[in-house]
Amino acid sequence: MTQNLRYQGDTVGSTSTTTSWVMKSATSNISEDTTMTMTDLTAGNSYDVAEYHVATSDQVPSGASYTAEDMGVWYNYAAASAMTITGSSNENPQTYDICPKGWRLPTNSEQSGITSYSSAYSPVAGGTYYSGTLGGSTGNGYWWSSTSGGMAARYYLYWNGSSLITGNAGLFSGFYVRCILN
Repeated sequence: MTQNLRYQGDTVGSTSTTTSWVMKSATSNISEDTTMTMTDLTAGNSYDVAEYHVATSDQVPSGASYTAEDMGVWYNYAAASAMTITGSSNENPQTYDICPKGWRLPTNSEQSGITSYSSAYSPVAGGTYYSGTLGGSTGNGYWWSSTSGGMAARYYLYWNGSSLITGNAGLFSGFYVRCILN
């Protein structure tokens, strides 16, 4: 994908703190239809609750040439993996995710392979969610991979404002998603 994912499921219900998403196996990268209860990343860190946050216009970095819609949505790993990877000690292979049917999260190896192509990646960055707040430089960007980085971590691709590198972070962090074709 050349853009950050903006998937928010088919919303079926909402309260002031949670939203229910229906994900259909016919259109999503999951094995069966499922409903996920989603909480906003502003609620704080969670390994076990799917969390997301939709970018707003006040979160667009000053001077950016893109919009909040271009920034997409931040997801913790429970959300990015369609609730198949949860808990603080889960190194299982990730097989399902919120990518559209026919697409998937890239592996760390695939992300590492593009680090020398920063200009072709077209990073749209806006920081990361951690402990309920948007943090890091808003000119930086983070994108989840499917590869385990340890007991409570997954690898990610990181844009530092001038180049792409890889690293790993806690599953509760709020990062972007860019899917690749199967």
